[in-house]
Amino acid sequence: CRVLDSLMEVVLVFDNATHLEEMLGCIFDRADINKLGSVNCSEMQTGLSSIRCEPPVNLTPEDFEHLTVGFADDYGRLNLANFSAMMWTKLEIYIKRKVGRVHDKSEPHSFSAVTLMGLKLILAKEEEGWNLKAE
Repeated sequence: CRVLDSLMEVVLVFDNATHLEEMLGCIFDRADINKLGSVNCSEMQTGLSSIRCEPPVNLTPEDFEHLTVGFADDYGRLNLANFSAMMWTKLEIYIKRKVGRVHDKSEPHSFSAVTLMGLKLILAKEEEGWNLKAE
């Protein structure tokens, strides 16, 4: 689901994990219209549509359902912790896609291509839970 791609471009400016968490908290606060500590589909639609990104995020109920599988509670709501976990996961997927695209467009033996291949390998190994350190 690529509905959040333009939002991912906005959050990619983070400096470190703490900064990213702060940014995600601000996004969540915009969506938590009634300030109850959780958001549903319509709140998320309103909150995300208020963020300046190009193109604007147009979240459908189907998109929300797809994005929140494994993160939403039994009532289809996300609290801040689950929203943040969902966004970290979606950001990781987005970055992996971007790395793959840039790698595919680079010259096969250029420094950037080799660097991106290494990054792609590290990301893939991390995803599989491989231990990169020798025992």
